[in-house]
Amino acid sequence: MANCPNCGAALTAPTTFCPQCGAQLPDDLFGAADGPATAPPPPMDGPATAPPPPTADPAMQQQTYGGDAGGGIPYADDFDEGPPPNTGAALGLAIFTTLCCCLPGGIAGIVMANQARQAVQAGDYESARNKLKTAYVIIGVSIVLGAIVNVLYLASSEM
Repeated sequence: MANCPNCGAALTAPTTFCPQCGAQLPDDLFGAADGPATAPPPPMDGPATAPPPPTADPAMQQQTYGGDAGGGIPYADDFDEGPPPNTGAALGLAIFTTLCCCLPGGIAGIVMANQARQAVQAGDYESARNKLKTAYVIIGVSIVLGAIVNVLYLASSEM
């Protein structure tokens, strides 16, 4: 009977690897009458390999609220990347708002949508997205206020 030179475990059968610690044993530990070499046994305490490193591609990583990599709510900044924004929809909605709901709010929406279009043409996509967000807020508030004023006007004229 031999002992593992690494951990001192008793070895009952000729083997190439220690069944306790997985260390490779010297060829002459059991003498010349060795049997065929065997594969190392699986580790006793779980996987011996480290988890894979995080991906090096930043596009594949997404920061989330909540601290864990497996879930959470994506940061709002993750949605600001990508192709240039489409300013045509905001301009059309601003024109509709001007004609049908609220003249001052619609004009402000047209101005902001036009500034966003100019920022896209200049290649400043971040500024264009900010101007579009402002245009949509102005347009939304104008539509709601215009609808409220129109409903109040119609309700008062029927009395």
